[in-house]
Amino acid sequence: MADVPLAAMPELFAAAEIAPSIPTAAPPSTPTKPTAARAGSLLERIKAKEAAKTAAPAKNRMRELSRRSSLSRLADVAESVYMYV
Repeated sequence: MADVPLAAMPELFAAAEIAPSIPTAAPPSTPTKPTAARAGSLLERIKAKEAAKTAAPAKNRMRELSRRSSLSRLADVAESVYMYV
């Protein structure tokens, strides 16, 4: 098969057909706050997150404990499967 120069190839579609379908980014309606102006220090935010965790219902904590327990046994299960395959 002979090589065809790019200039000789027909256009598949005109550039004007593509332009309307490309969305343009709208400028933000309100300017974002710089990180220095963020309310609360890092330590305060961490403490608030920990307080929210301790205030979580016991059911969620038990579910998380069960999940972590299952994940800790994953290596043993994988090793057992590997032995029998």
